[in-house]
Amino acid sequence: VSMATALTVNTEVIEDNINGFLVPADADWIPYFENVFKSQSMFAEIGNRAKERVSKNYSFDFYELKLITFLNHLFV
Repeated sequence: VSMATALTVNTEVIEDNINGFLVPADADWIPYFENVFKSQSMFAEIGNRAKERVSKNYSFDFYELKLITFLNHLFV
């Protein structure tokens, strides 16, 4: 299960309490770690949602056609 500072791309990839956990940039991480550890029974579900989101939106399969198109423009 992912925990990340709620900055930049982290806020696009992680949906807080859905597929991971976000910590405000200026926050003390200890209470957030405690909250995450209390959610251990949900780790498998959260992990599955994270894997699904990354596969759908950030995987090679997602970008394959865009990459091929880009490369064709470079070499044609």
